[in-house]
Amino acid sequence: MPFLKPEEVVTKEVLHWKGFHLFYADFSLCSRKVLLVLAMKGVEVSHHKLNLEKGENRTAYYLGINPRGLVPCLVHDGNVIIESNDILLHVEEFKKEPSLLHDSESVTQFLNRNDGYHMDIRCLTFRFIFPNFVTTHVARTTIAKMNDEDKYVVDVNGGGQGRKVQRMFYESIISNKGVPNESILQSVKNLCSALQPVEDIYGQTDFLVGNSISLADIAFWCDIERLVLCGFPVGKSLPNLFRVFNQLLDALPPAAKRPQARGALKAYNRIVSPYRYLRGKRLADFVKAVEKQRDMVSGPIRAWEEKP
Repeated sequence: MPFLKPEEVVTKEVLHWKGFHLFYADFSLCSRKVLLVLAMKGVEVSHHKLNLEKGENRTAYYLGINPRGLVPCLVHDGNVIIESNDILLHVEEFKKEPSLLHDSESVTQFLNRNDGYHMDIRCLTFRFIFPNFVTTHVARTTIAKMNDEDKYVVDVNGGGQGRKVQRMFYESIISNKGVPNESILQSVKNLCSALQPVEDIYGQTDFLVGNSISLADIAFWCDIERLVLCGFPVGKSLPNLFRVFNQLLDALPPAAKRPQARGALKAYNRIVSPYRYLRGKRLADFVKAVEKQRDMVSGPIRAWEEKP
């Protein structure tokens, strides 16, 4: 299990903590799947909620636990895990019942596929959920903080989105004054490529691994929830995924039924939706463009699946 080495943890007090401690944030996609799994497993956990708007994930205290400044982050009996899918597997290993694994190799493969398009979902989130002035402000302030952090923070290994990847993402937003159309098209292609095999499996069964819900189903459920919120036409483009998404809602903890978007975000999107429709700049319009391109070159969306 990819724990951080004790010498990589600067906030030394957490090395002596007992039990489960989860650092998380509202509206964090990765935090959401970890919170759901912890609830389903009935694990007692101490919650440490961070306010990303106030920059609580970029304090010296938290960077001393997770040098990447990302959430979620789990501390279990002094061991620190900073990647959400690693956290899921660790929780499953610690508490095997009720089982959400079934087949370790298959679940891990699905979780790796799930992690592969994380930045693409972030790209859509920053373009279609947050106002552009918020997106660019977040990018500028984050880069400014990272510049200061680089004087004393050293990144760690462990896969996922390191400080270099985060910097590239925010610098792109600054230079383009937002998330450009080209990035949206590429992200839609990447998502269609990664999700089509999952769509095909759900066309034959209600579960990705075994005969009941697994970590893989939960991970993709959270992603579909976010895509729907962004305006991705999941029901039309990925009908099997959308069907299972609705079916699994009853199997998930009550927290899954709580809306992820706050009132201000919903109001903003209601205001800009007609404008995007008239300009042909809805996420659904980008998906339609990708599907049209797919039809022109023939073959299913899977044509993008194999990457060099």
